[in-house]
Parts: sequence; C-alpha cells; structure tokens
Amino acid sequence: MNFKSQDQDATLQNASKLLFWARAAILWTLLIIAAGAVVRASGSGLGCPDWPKCFGGWVPPTQPSELPPEFDAAHFNAVQTWTEYLNRVVGVLLGPLLLIYAYRLARAPRQDHYARLKCGLLLAAATLATAFQAWLGGRVVQTELDGTLITAHFLVAFLILALFQVSAHIWGAAIEGARRAKPPALVEVRLTKLNMLFLLLMGILLVLQVALGSEIRSLIEPLAMSSGSPARQEWIGLLPKAIDFAHRKTALGLVVLAGVFSFTQQKTDARRSAMGFGVSIWLQAGVGISLAYFGFPPIAQGLHVLLCALSVYFYIEIWLAWRNAKSRV
Repeated sequence: MNFKSQDQDATLQNASKLLFWARAAILWTLLIIAAGAVVRASGSGLGCPDWPKCFGGWVPPTQPSELPPEFDAAHFNAVQTWTEYLNRVVGVLLGPLLLIYAYRLARAPRQDHYARLKCGLLLAAATLATAFQAWLGGRVVQTELDGTLITAHFLVAFLILALFQVSAHIWGAAIEGARRAKPPALVEVRLTKLNMLFLLLMGILLVLQVALGSEIRSLIEPLAMSSGSPARQEWIGLLPKAIDFAHRKTALGLVVLAGVFSFTQQKTDARRSAMGFGVSIWLQAGVGISLAYFGFPPIAQGLHVLLCALSVYFYIEIWLAWRNAKSRV
C-alpha cells in the first residue's frame, strides 16, 4: 500500500475544500462591498437610524404607521430603510461562512499542519477584523455618517479581503505541491526593482484614491439625502477645489502607471492580475468621468465603488503572484 500517495490525495482533497471556502469568503466580502456601494449610491446610509436594530426592531417596518412612537415618520423612507437593512444582513451572513471555514480548517489532516497554522492565524485576524467592522458600522450610524469613520470602514473591508486572499493562495500552493507539478514556465519573473517601484507607487496612489474618493462621497451623501439640495449636475461645483483636483490628478497618475505596468507584465506570473488591475483602473476612471460630467448618476456611483474594490483585489493578487513566483525560483 502506498501510504505516501494516500497522504498526497488527502492533502489535495482537503486543500481543495479549504480553497473553495477561502474563495467563497473572498466573493462574499466583495458582495458586502458591493452592497455598501448600493447603500452609498442610493443615499441610504441612515435608512436605519439606530444600530444594531433598525427603527427599534430586528426587522424594519414597511410603512410609517408601523414605526415606534420615538421615531419621526417624516424621516422614514421604506426603500432606503430596506436597502440599508439588506446591506446589514449581507454583512451578518459572513459570520456563518467564517464558522464553516473554521470547522473545515479544524478537520484538516495533520500533514497540513503548517498551512493550517498560517490560515488559522489569518482566520483569527479576519474574525477580529469582521467584529471590529461591525462595531465601526454602528459608529458610522451613531455619528450620522462621519467621513473619517466611513473611510476607515471602507479600508477595513479591504483588509478582510486581503486576509482571505492570502489564505486562498496558501491552499493553492498546497494543491500545487500535492500534485508535484509546477505551472508552465514563463519567460521570466521580472521581480525587478523598477517593477517593485511601480507597484509601490501604484499602491500609494490607490490608497490616496480610496481616501479622497471616500471624502468626496461623504460630502456628496448629505446632498443625496436632502430633498432641498441643488441639482445633481451642480454637485461637482460644490466640492472643495483641492480635494477634487487631488482626486483627478492621482487618478490620472494611476491610469498611466497601471497601463504601463500591465503591458510590461505580459510574460510574467503576474500577467493576469496585472491586466485585471489595469482594466479595473481604466474602467473606474471612465466611470469617474461620467460622475463628474453627468451629474453623479446613482448607478455610476455604485459601480465606481465596486471597481475600486476590484482594483484592490487585483493589486493584492499581483503581490501574491510575485511571492509565489519567487518561492519557486
């Protein structure tokens, strides 16, 4: 009996299952970010004025007559309330997914000890970050959409996404090792100082874009929620000139760097992630132009946030692809 072959089969089977759950967590985190984008685009951030309940109950009302007496019916909008409520439900459902992943991780074979340990630490960090994210969401509501807290809320979501991506790459590497096969050799890895500089600059610009974009959204959101606000076409003129200028120029720099970088990575292990990053940045810039010149269409606002999340996702994938390539050299 070939015990070594049995061990490899067990490792392959277990790693495949855990890779599935890590990827499921990645997709669900992206869904949470997308749901948050819909909330912001529709001006539903205060659709539920309290937290963790919504208008005093675990299930929100559907009409003003169902409101508890301590809430003003004039501030009730059923569409915005249920938009925010469903956003919270999507976020809460990440919890059961984490439990399933933890259960599968605990049942992993002993020969996967090192991968289990690393992914266990990553899962613990993701769980703590998720709990902190829930608390932060409550603070955002309690402070009536404080801009700084909204930006922090956004960045913590990206941290959770990154933790799941690293876990997925660990199990992907375990599968590769169990199969005793390397991916097809590419012409070169190109882990050059110039490319590292490109990636570092793009990371700095990406963080600035997220921070500036979140600040702009925090300035726009009160206008979206107010019935007496100026027309959408006038919103761009109400933004602080310095913030608007910085947002546009960093976007332009990111578009140029992403284009050059994706072109230079076509024969490397990072080619797919680099192309995904470039395309998401270019699309994000195009949607940003539509926001500036077509009066902040709500659909474009949500799409802009989702493309930002995809940019961050592909950026992290580039780093992980380079790390895996370096480990095989």
